[in-house]
Amino acid sequence: IIAATALTEGGIRVNWKDIAYNEERYLVHRATNPAGPFTVINPGASNANDSAYVDLNTASGVTYYYKLEAVNANGSSGLTAAVSATANNRAPQLAEIGNVVLNGGAGSSIPVSPTDDPSNTLTTTVTGLPTFATYQNNGNGQGSIILNPTIDDVGEYRNITVTVTDNLGASVTRTFNVRVINPSLRSVYVNFGSPGTTPAAEPWNNFLSFPYANFPLSNLKDDANVTTTFGVRLLAQWNGTFEYGMITGGDKGIFPDAVISGSLFSSGNTSRVVQVEGLNPGRKYNIAVFSSHNAGTNSDLTITSGAQSVTLDGTYNSNKSAQLNGLVPNGSGVIQITLSKPSATNYINLNAMVIEEYTGTPMINPYYLFAESDLVTNRVKLKWADRSNNETGFQIYRSTSPTNGYSLVTTTAANVTSYNDNGVSPNIRYFYKVRAVNGGGQSSFSNVATQILAPRIVFVNFNANAAGNGPTPWNNTNGPSVEGATFSDLKDQTNANSGIELVITKEFNGPGFAGVTGAGIFPSAVMESNYWTDAGQLSQVKFSNLNITKKYRIGVFGSAIFQGYSIARYTCNGKQVYLNSLYNNSKVVYLENLQPNDDGELVIDVNTQAGSPYSFTGAWTIESFDDNSDYTPVMGRGDANDYVDIVPAAPKPVEKTTAVKESVGDVKVYPNPFTRTIQVEWNDIKASQVSVLLYDMSGRMVFKGNKTNTVAGKNLITVNVDGNLTPGTYLLNILADGKLERSVKLVKVK
Repeated sequence: IIAATALTEGGIRVNWKDIAYNEERYLVHRATNPAGPFTVINPGASNANDSAYVDLNTASGVTYYYKLEAVNANGSSGLTAAVSATANNRAPQLAEIGNVVLNGGAGSSIPVSPTDDPSNTLTTTVTGLPTFATYQNNGNGQGSIILNPTIDDVGEYRNITVTVTDNLGASVTRTFNVRVINPSLRSVYVNFGSPGTTPAAEPWNNFLSFPYANFPLSNLKDDANVTTTFGVRLLAQWNGTFEYGMITGGDKGIFPDAVISGSLFSSGNTSRVVQVEGLNPGRKYNIAVFSSHNAGTNSDLTITSGAQSVTLDGTYNSNKSAQLNGLVPNGSGVIQITLSKPSATNYINLNAMVIEEYTGTPMINPYYLFAESDLVTNRVKLKWADRSNNETGFQIYRSTSPTNGYSLVTTTAANVTSYNDNGVSPNIRYFYKVRAVNGGGQSSFSNVATQILAPRIVFVNFNANAAGNGPTPWNNTNGPSVEGATFSDLKDQTNANSGIELVITKEFNGPGFAGVTGAGIFPSAVMESNYWTDAGQLSQVKFSNLNITKKYRIGVFGSAIFQGYSIARYTCNGKQVYLNSLYNNSKVVYLENLQPNDDGELVIDVNTQAGSPYSFTGAWTIESFDDNSDYTPVMGRGDANDYVDIVPAAPKPVEKTTAVKESVGDVKVYPNPFTRTIQVEWNDIKASQVSVLLYDMSGRMVFKGNKTNTVAGKNLITVNVDGNLTPGTYLLNILADGKLERSVKLVKVK
């Protein structure tokens, strides 16, 4: 009894029942024709008592015939009847691509050499390439990734993806990272956190231990993955470890979430000393310290070495470090860093440290540049790390392109690490870079940061009664947080009707513990009021009547005064952000670059993070803007705003069958001008589900038609809009299967 089965990933399994009791081996014969000739494909096999053989030497789409023979020293059982199977398409093969480390100013080439059945043709695409990289296509899937970074490209570029697809649709994907380092600056990264937590990936050295006195972490690796003589040591025991740093929900901070979320901590008013050892007394060092506490309590940390001292506010910190620059070790190769706090701060938190080694007096470029919006329509807030000790100021450059067209905005004074750019407009994506300058020249540039502002901002206050109402332009819920509660025609920052609607689709429990009052990011009444969500409960809101042609940034705020942590997790379109509302009067977290569904909706889930008994949601902000750029953030590079160019490589032509792209044919919309009825004449090559949405020129949805199932060919869709619609200019968006196909400007009269 014999059978043949095609395997999903290519190859054929031949199975049989082991009836013979005295065989020495089973021989498998194969042919591509039922009449033969048959050839033994496992000569010399030692497979007595086996009952299966996998034939991996198959070609896609070919039918193979198999016969089986049992043999021993006395002869053969004879051949069985033939069985057959047709081999499935095997996915292309591509070796893993290792992570690449190279100096700024140096070049490198990464070969891409996939293999597949000779009868198949291959196409390779590469996505996530930084602007200094290109894919050289040599045809049939073969090629090279060419890297030519400059010193201005220093940083980490993650998740570069190579995908090889054959003409039958099977594919293989490989992902790798590129790290560009400064050849004049040796950097060592140290992550402090709790035992058993996930270590941060290279180039991080992980100090995941209880903080005993004199516990060393030695032979640290640098950013080129080379072992150094450097080490760090705690000169006194700390209280313990602490996993309440910020969580950005996607490595969007200065360092990865695995770094910024954990720390060592020390209470009381005793200073703690971290000894950096194994250094070269003939060189200079910068020490960067990062501290973060996901709570609204005071978290000031003072970092001192010798005559230098800086203070870092760790409250809700995810993107700011403090630097001590130009330090010189003693004769034993030691630098001591003293960490202290004011009495108003409960803990010293040490999340991370970066040790930078160099010779001479180079002008070291600023880094960790962030560009932030702060709920206004005309200001971008910049912040960066000052890594030089000999600058006279910093030059700030701005462009509307990531790669060219930069012009000088201003030059700051020395030691400045922030700037507010008030010369910007909404609906324009701006790119920034910064460099240090002095009378002798300038440094290389920082990383590139980017931001886009919204012309319209809607503010919503979750309050249970009129005493918690916020002033204009706040939209106040002023009632219970029950499922189905609906708040329509929300006003924007100018008090104009945005048309946006908020619906509580899964209930909250409210009100919760009162929040902070007094001065803060929002009016006192708004910060004080909230709804709450229990552990294990799912609360949910839906924003509707959104413009599907725009991008949205949804901000969330919560504040509560009680003993304990109340961390909420907010999720929309696969993106997540986290916020602890304890004593919060300053922090809003944002779900960025959200695209509404084809019904003009965004749904946000609200959960309480494991370990918290409840969480509190007090306010929402809704920003909408036009953004047609192909900007994609580079994660894990130390800045969520770094720019990477996404340009799939165009393959060389190969002989293969090319599918005809299905597209919408002729679309006619009439009459124009219209009074109440609009006719959409839809001519398509395939059946579709068509939606029609009408917007006023401020972007507010004023009409949403029912979805219409069309057939291939000519269709006529009649749209009857509200006769009370104000005369004026409108934009009609036509969607097919959820994808925007046409936008037509119409004028309503009468």
